[in-house]
Amino acid sequence: MQSEIDIKFLSYGLISCLVSLFLTLKLIPLIKSFALKNNIIDIPNNRKQKKSITIRIGGLGIIFPYLLSIFIIVMINIFFNFFSIDYKFISIFLLSSLAFFSLGFIDDLKNLSPLMRLVTQFLIASLIWLNGIKINYLNFPFINNEIQILLPTGISLLITIFWIVGIVNSINWLDGIDGLAIGIIIICNFTFLLFILAKANCTLFILICSLLGASIAFLRFNSFPSKILMGDGGSYFLGINIALFSLTIFNSSNHNIYSEVLFYDLMTPFLILALPILDSIRVCLDRIRNGYSPFFPDRSHIHHKLIKFGFSEESTLNIILIISFIFSLSALIINNADIKSIIIILLTQITLKKIITFKRGKI
Repeated sequence: MQSEIDIKFLSYGLISCLVSLFLTLKLIPLIKSFALKNNIIDIPNNRKQKKSITIRIGGLGIIFPYLLSIFIIVMINIFFNFFSIDYKFISIFLLSSLAFFSLGFIDDLKNLSPLMRLVTQFLIASLIWLNGIKINYLNFPFINNEIQILLPTGISLLITIFWIVGIVNSINWLDGIDGLAIGIIIICNFTFLLFILAKANCTLFILICSLLGASIAFLRFNSFPSKILMGDGGSYFLGINIALFSLTIFNSSNHNIYSEVLFYDLMTPFLILALPILDSIRVCLDRIRNGYSPFFPDRSHIHHKLIKFGFSEESTLNIILIISFIFSLSALIINNADIKSIIIILLTQITLKKIITFKRGKI
């Protein structure tokens, strides 16, 4: 670990995590009451796993605590100036998050067409690319790591857009059973956190700790049998955060967020996110082969398959989270992570299990 990491650095992360966690715990019951009074609910149908009426705007309870915790840390740093924080990058990150959340939240309320959602996602991803978060180079590490090919502007734009939009939708599509999407998000973000600590990047550290706090608190209410869902707003918000972390943590510089991202630098986040990515690719190919749109809603995702094979919803959740954990562990191992990092990611899996099985009161 680099010498830059000291008690003040870790305190920023702890404060942002605890603030977002506490606010989410307090906000979710209020959101539930509001949604029930205004009939903002998810109606069961043949495609959905849930067979009872459920609140579908739980994403509000993730994004608002996340934003407030970051605001508090930024204000503390402006006043005390402990660390150099990239406020421009935080602005890009938060605006992108708000844009994707707004799209998903509107869809939760109005049921937008798949084409409208996709076009809007492409537009937002294009704006992210224009603001400097992009994939610009292709390299060949298994032949000669010094060979780098500058991608044409159009190819760079397309690869970046497809990466962002693909990650966002892969997380959205996994939100099919209680605790699944949020559980995978927590495992992936804990893994990303270890890489951020290795780089001692305060800006990314604040962002991911805020997200982890809100996510862990939301899992408390989203575990089986849940009465509240994150909705498309929540899954889009979490998805864009995961996509942006993957493009900014694993770049060709240990210090500059805006440095050029090598194509090979995506191999580690690809491994961490392999489960949602591969499941989405398989489902899209199956739909196309059967003559349907890639966005045709069905019950062909990995959680649907396991339940169809006879596994209970809880067993299905555990199996998928373990697979996600193994992918994340593999990413740490191939990057020569020390034993402490591996223990942290292992404890994360155990903690998730405890949160899921811990007896809850009414919300």
